[in-house]
Amino acid sequence: MIDPIPQDVRDFVRECIDSVARLEVLLLTRSEPDRAWTADELGTKLYTSVESIAGHVAFLKGQGILIGTEPPEVACRYQPASAAMEQTIAQLADLYRERRVSVVTLIYSEPNANVRTFSDAFRFRKGK
Repeated sequence: MIDPIPQDVRDFVRECIDSVARLEVLLLTRSEPDRAWTADELGTKLYTSVESIAGHVAFLKGQGILIGTEPPEVACRYQPASAAMEQTIAQLADLYRERRVSVVTLIYSEPNANVRTFSDAFRFRKGK
């Protein structure tokens, strides 16, 4: 039997990864941690729009996974806020390489925290 996905990885996916596209941005920047990536470069490499990339980059920056670079060229670089976060991301990268379908299923089966918050806003409550 294949080991289940560790709980810390599940928690990380639930909090930070709402799509395969976001995971791909994370993993690409992680593959070259010393490189400063522009949204154009990420979009070209991942075959997606700059607008989509910009949203993923902004979110990952807010989570302490990517950092911004100084002007003149606005870019991002992989730099997790802690060693524990890097370890969890490393586990996720290994799992994605070895058990891609399991990771994709996890991403789309457990609603992201932001999605839950949004959906809770539409919940009907008694007496209101």
